[in-house]
Parts: sequence; C-alpha cells; structure tokens
Amino acid sequence: MSLTVSGADPNAAGWRPGPASVALALNEGVQADIEYRLGVGEWQPYSAPVQVSGDGETVLSYRAVVNGVPVENSGGAETIRIDATAPTVALVGGPTGDYTFGHDAAAPTCETADAVSGLASCTVTGGGATVGGHTYTATATDNAGNVSTAELKYTVLPWTVSGFMAPVDMAGAWNTVKGGSTVPFRFELFDGATELTDLSKVKSFSTASVACPGPGAVTDEIETVTTDVTGLVYQDGHFQQNWKTPKKAGSCLQVTMTAQDETKLTANFIIK
Repeated sequence: MSLTVSGADPNAAGWRPGPASVALALNEGVQADIEYRLGVGEWQPYSAPVQVSGDGETVLSYRAVVNGVPVENSGGAETIRIDATAPTVALVGGPTGDYTFGHDAAAPTCETADAVSGLASCTVTGGGATVGGHTYTATATDNAGNVSTAELKYTVLPWTVSGFMAPVDMAGAWNTVKGGSTVPFRFELFDGATELTDLSKVKSFSTASVACPGPGAVTDEIETVTTDVTGLVYQDGHFQQNWKTPKKAGSCLQVTMTAQDETKLTANFIIK
C-alpha cells in the first residue's frame, strides 16, 4: 500500500502548522478494501482522503482487508504532528514606567510556554538607555515554527536644564563681546527635583563658526566678563564654564553645552 500526506508541510522537527490530508492506495493489481483508524479508535472503511486536524500527535493506522479479514503484512501507520497554536509569551521585569536618564532599569526576561510541540527559543531584543522612546520585544518560537511576540514600551526622560544665566542671553539673541574677553557661562542641571553638581554630568562645551545675522537681528552686549580662565567648576549653586573669546572681530560663533544625556544649551555670539 502507499500513503500520501498533503497539506501543511512539516518542518525539520516533523511538526506541521496546520491540517493534513492523508490519501491511501492499494498496490497495482491488489484486490482488497482499505480500512483506517485514528489513534485507538474504531477501524473504518476508507473511501476518500482522511483529514487530520487539531493540535498534537495523531497516529493514523491503515490496512487492507478482504471480506472483512485483514491481509497479513498489508498495514502500516503514520504519525501526524500538528501544532497550529502559537506559544504564550510575556515580558517579566524591566522598566515599570518612564524614568529619568541615568536611572537605568534592568532588562526584562522572557516568560513563555507551549503545551503542544514545546518551546524552541525565546529572545528579548531592543531597549535602550538614551533619552527618548524605547521598546523591548520578546519573541517566542515553538518547535513547529509558530511565533508570538510581546512588547514593553517606555521613555527615558531628559534632565532639566536651566540657563544660560546672565550675562549670556539666549532665546535667539546675539551676544556681542570684545574679542579676547572671557565670558562666564552659568547654568544648572536637574535630575527630576535633584540638582546635579558632579562635573562629569557635563559632556562637552564646544564652539562652532556660524553665519552672522542680517540687519535687524536682536543683539545684546555682554555686560559682565571675567579674568578667570578656569575651566568647568560648580560653585555658588550652579555650573560655570569660562570661555575666552577669539580675537577675530566680525566673526560669529555658536557656543554649545552638551550634558551627558545629550541635553543642549546654545548661545550665539558676535565678536567685536
């Protein structure tokens, strides 16, 4: 006898993701009837392909009969494995809500189960500690190739920055200052309600050449300069960076403070 199984193809582990159809046929020239049964059920006469569905392993047995009597050595069996149900999956642990930069939450773990073919893998990807929105994704795969995913979304919030304080003007104004002067940049950083004082929280202080403004631009002269050329310090309740301006009259510069969370403060200058 010959047996042909059609429908959803099995994977390398022998599991099919959907129903199968089993066709039985006698060898050429054999005069007999065919019977089959599923599992330990009753033998039934075969007249059309047998449809096998439902999750789990099903054994289809078959044989040739003549006048109701089984023909010796004519039978056989085929095991059909079907798993059309995706595994369950969830993320356990990890961020429970939004949090401020620097308070990194532990990554979540993958919790999953599959009652049919069993689990092949479960991986957690994504996440991040930079400012902005992030997503952890758990991907569970069972031995039949069915896949389920779960997501955990959260946002890393930036620090709050205050400044630059006087004498530096912001809000689009152009500060005018004599070349060679030293300008004090004062600012504050807050982690929520907590003021930051550690100098390492300031990533960089940089300058870049920019196009000078046209007529009508708002300008304001720096009223206070300093002779102190000390670099970044924290004093009197704020950070202070002293910047010695270049002696390039007529040039225009943008000064940028970048914190470790990538929060930035910028101010524009016209050198006289």
